[in-house]
Amino acid sequence: MPNLFGEWTLYREWGRIGQGGQVRMDWFEDENQAVAALVTLEASKRQRGYWVEPQQLAMFDLTG
Repeated sequence: MPNLFGEWTLYREWGRIGQGGQVRMDWFEDENQAVAALVTLEASKRQRGYWVEPQQLAMFDLTG
């Protein structure tokens, strides 16, 4: 997501449902770098057995 300073932020949140989770924000100079990081993160998660829920796919336009 874009931030107020013209940079892009990859915002990740995880934890148990119903409890306070953890948050990590990584900043990038432009959208292309943020999308590349997201694609890399997705690939590593898939290798470990995670998958993307169909309703989440509509949130991202990974076509560039």
